[in-house]
Amino acid sequence: QLLKTVSAWRQPLVSDDWHDDPHGTITDYWLDALPAIAAEWHAADARHAFARDFERIVGDVVVPHVAILLRVSDAELRERIAFRGRAAATASDVFNDIPSPTAGQDVGQTAAALGRLQDRLERRLRCPVDRCRRAPKAVISIAADDLAAAAAEATAAVEAML
Repeated sequence: QLLKTVSAWRQPLVSDDWHDDPHGTITDYWLDALPAIAAEWHAADARHAFARDFERIVGDVVVPHVAILLRVSDAELRERIAFRGRAAATASDVFNDIPSPTAGQDVGQTAAALGRLQDRLERRLRCPVDRCRRAPKAVISIAADDLAAAAAEATAAVEAML
């Protein structure tokens, strides 16, 4: 399933088809986030197979110039996951991209996994040792506990780049 996402996300970023734009590359995803996701939710053998297939599929793609990393606190992650687990969440698409706790997991375990994923993404974006070779040149980190403020700050950052 995740390899299908790699293929779909890769397609718009294929270098051979890219028209150079002086404003840079803007996407609403980072292709190299997918190995970080696989590292958090796949067993070791599946992670290694995914990493091998990922590199084979990705090939030569355009790298975004800047990444906007939305960081959510542990407390807010727990609150959003708890919301997804409540019956009222079925009538709303709010936080629909956050997983509900799976069978055998509680809110704290799911929040901890998402917190580790945030940390792993930040290391792949920034850390000299863990930095991905397709990492953007710059990273803007935005606190995202307050969604309206985070959206306004991210919009302002993009507008400043244009």
